[in-house]
Amino acid sequence: MGHFGGLDRGIPVADVEKLKDRLKEHGKTAEFYVYDKAGHAFNNDTRESFQPESAKLAWERTTDWFKKHLK
Repeated sequence: MGHFGGLDRGIPVADVEKLKDRLKEHGKTAEFYVYDKAGHAFNNDTRESFQPESAKLAWERTTDWFKKHLK
């Protein structure tokens, strides 16, 4: 599972797509989400980059992933 900020200058969306494609090629289970209005470290509530709405959604998706894949 990967959560990426669409405005992150260090991890371009094109690189996220490449990673997703490579994992798929190798038969790996993965989910990737890009939060268009978020930058790097959008889930860090101690930084200016914090995006509460994106962080909440990312956390919900993460816990759902755990429930689904960690049995």
